[in-house]
Amino acid sequence: KTLEERLRQAPQPITDYTENPATDWDTLVHRRLTLSCSYDYDHEMILRNRRFEEKPGAFVITPCHIKGSDKSVLVNRGFVSYAFMEREQRARLNRPAEASFIGLVKE
Repeated sequence: KTLEERLRQAPQPITDYTENPATDWDTLVHRRLTLSCSYDYDHEMILRNRRFEEKPGAFVITPCHIKGSDKSVLVNRGFVSYAFMEREQRARLNRPAEASFIGLVKE
């Protein structure tokens, strides 16, 4: 019920929450937030040994610096096969560093 209620709420700018020290992030899990940021590809992380639709690979987690803030969030940019595990191969998948999108807050 909580999940459904939060997904029905209109997306809010993430800066409404990142700039408020009293934000209770537990109340934002499964909320949609708008985000404008720049990816920090030099500090991305790989969650290895994962599966997606029975295929082995990894999830790419990239820090994204929030525009107008000194804060960053971690963005799961998706699943990659083992062919893209090394930084050089993943660089071919990098989009422009500047991005704006609606994201879903997860624990």
